[in-house]
Amino acid sequence: MDSTVADFYRQTTEEIPLVDLAHDTDLADIFNVPKRQKNGARPATDFLREHRKTIADKIAYWTGMQRPVIKRLLESIENRSAELKLRADSRRDSEHLAEISVYAAALAMNHMSKEKGRSKQP
Repeated sequence: MDSTVADFYRQTTEEIPLVDLAHDTDLADIFNVPKRQKNGARPATDFLREHRKTIADKIAYWTGMQRPVIKRLLESIENRSAELKLRADSRRDSEHLAEISVYAAALAMNHMSKEKGRSKQP
């Protein structure tokens, strides 16, 4: 059976444990749009989807983590944000972008340090 590069990456990324899911309180803090301003805000998932490639590229560049794992992390953050019905205030786009980028990078680094610790165990 012939295997494609896409099959290889799909299999490889499915074997890698998903980075710890983002905590609801952290996401709610990042996208903390006051109730009176929710009408002028868009779904956080739209904001996250719009910036996913840039965030993933920068996290991969600065951490050395595999891009498919970062993509799975960001997709899990998007999915959880949708479930929580979080909203992004367009007047605070740069703040949201900085916070979610740093937060996702911290989750990625935490995951990498856990994986490194596991590989050292006998």
